[in-house]
Amino acid sequence: MITLSHVCKNYKIGKEEVKVLKDINLTVERGEFIAVTGPSGCGKTSLLNLISGMDRVSQGEIQFYGQRLDNLKDKELAKWRRSHIGYIFQQFNLIEFMTAQRNVEIVLQLNGVEKSLRKKKSIELLEMVGLKGREKHRPSQLSGGQKQRVAIARALAGNPDILLADEPTGAMDSNSATEILALLKQINKERNVTVIMVTHDNVLAEQADRKICMLDGKIVQDTKLCKKDVCKKEEGEKWNKKAGCFFSTTIAFQNMLTKKKRVILTSLATSIGVMGVLLTMGIGFGVKNKLLKEVGSIVNENIIDVVATNNELDETTVAEILEKEEVLNIYPNERPEVMGLYHDVVCAGLVQVIGPVEQPVSYWQENLLYGSLPASNRCNEAVITETMAKKFVGEEGDVESIVGKEIDMVFVASSKDCIPKQVQKRIKVVGIAGKAFLGMTEMVSLPYLLAEDIVKESLQQENYTSGQYCVTVRDKEKLTEVKNELCEMGLNATIDEEALGAIGTVIDMVIAVIALIAGISLIIAGIMIALVTYIGVVERTREIGILKAIGFSSMDVKNIFLMEGATVGLFSGMIGVILADFNGKMINAVVGILYPENAFNLYHIEISHIFFCVVFGILIGLLCSLSSAGKAAKMEPVKALGYVE
Repeated sequence: MITLSHVCKNYKIGKEEVKVLKDINLTVERGEFIAVTGPSGCGKTSLLNLISGMDRVSQGEIQFYGQRLDNLKDKELAKWRRSHIGYIFQQFNLIEFMTAQRNVEIVLQLNGVEKSLRKKKSIELLEMVGLKGREKHRPSQLSGGQKQRVAIARALAGNPDILLADEPTGAMDSNSATEILALLKQINKERNVTVIMVTHDNVLAEQADRKICMLDGKIVQDTKLCKKDVCKKEEGEKWNKKAGCFFSTTIAFQNMLTKKKRVILTSLATSIGVMGVLLTMGIGFGVKNKLLKEVGSIVNENIIDVVATNNELDETTVAEILEKEEVLNIYPNERPEVMGLYHDVVCAGLVQVIGPVEQPVSYWQENLLYGSLPASNRCNEAVITETMAKKFVGEEGDVESIVGKEIDMVFVASSKDCIPKQVQKRIKVVGIAGKAFLGMTEMVSLPYLLAEDIVKESLQQENYTSGQYCVTVRDKEKLTEVKNELCEMGLNATIDEEALGAIGTVIDMVIAVIALIAGISLIIAGIMIALVTYIGVVERTREIGILKAIGFSSMDVKNIFLMEGATVGLFSGMIGVILADFNGKMINAVVGILYPENAFNLYHIEISHIFFCVVFGILIGLLCSLSSAGKAAKMEPVKALGYVE
């Protein structure tokens, strides 16, 4: 069944190499009950560890029905171990936070047995070892003999070919020891399972079929105590399916439930960073949406803004532009500052020019709330914003009543070359359109020739020519095409959509920088996750050894700790989203109270942002637990269980 040929095992302790097993040759037949005896330190447990695949040989070969085990990779050896080996430890090595039933179920779950069947099988095994009614008890609620019975039930869960028992009665009184030995003999007889038991008790050893004595790492005596017919083992169910995809998550979650306070505190610490990032993004996007909405409200989709470069906009250039089929007209784009006085109410703003009234575009009519457009391109008439009209007539006044009224206005042009003078004119309000830009900057729309005359007078330059123009296209679908043609002429041409895009890009960059700064707290929280995970690995060293002993591969163990980190990250992301949402609503409420007339959602978030933050929290948890998970995966079972220092 299993053969050891010239097997040696050495351990390196410090700089010294200790030879534990020396040239072991052993053949074990199916169905045998073997007792291995000898003084402490003679290599009995090391022999079991090599047979179980928990440790590897330094020299020699181990074969199981002709298959070499010493050459198998970790994952293959783990799979072989959970299919063919059941291990019973002297110190029981039960997982403390699991019930008796769960300690048995874990082997079945590892082998992919479905939930309903593994529950049934685990209860049957516990009943078989005499623990009916104790299924829901944790190890701390069981006696030493009962713990060992749970360990035996767990060892049998995978229907093993070989049952290895390392001092199974060493920590018990004589009565319990007798009961455990009887149970092992019953399993050996009824299930025809090969049992290899390490013991110091010669009385127990004499009850085996075969007794092997060891001394100083060698087999010094191999005696058959009774003749036993070797019969074919009745094959029980073998579980060859892979464990379910949520297996590691289940174990991780069960462990986290035993350390709820630590998990909650770590999640809260990390959630503060997530909240900071989400609040930054939410406020940033709220500002961006508000700004783009305000800018978009004054965007004329038929206009191209043109600024003269080295190629001046002289009469020849203007004529060339007007010759283009898609160009409707071109006119100066002047924007002097303006201040209006009406019934002792003063209101300031900027001038916005209205193109030739004989060729109006739909923009002006669509945005007109009351009244009409100016009658001509040079008349002293204007269209003002609704918010400006509201200021003039007062809170209780009728906004529309301002239409037809004359207002004293003072204009000042902008100039770097001279000090402009104030130009005072009496302007008739003929229409009302739009609101103040961002609730602050009022717009006074004047006919373009009137605006040009005001600038000439303010600058005191009769020969003044504008450096900025508006080109109106007939079809807004041709806007980009005309713009490109103007650029080819050497002019600096832009459209409002591009300006909106540039504003959005700048805001996005600012949001990213601020979010990055807020994300520094996530780095600190990540270090905390890494520290907590590392402490968890140190605290659970024996548990890691147990898991590997019952058939977990290194990747299985690694996944458990990664899932714990990811779960903490998930909780952090979810808590961070909730905290950000609460604080965001508070911010929006404060903005509404402080600015009731211009209230808007300063904090604005979308589902994609929430998804990003939750996923980001999970990634932080995964990345920060990666190192500790790797450390856990690399642990050797025998060292983790404390057999080798």
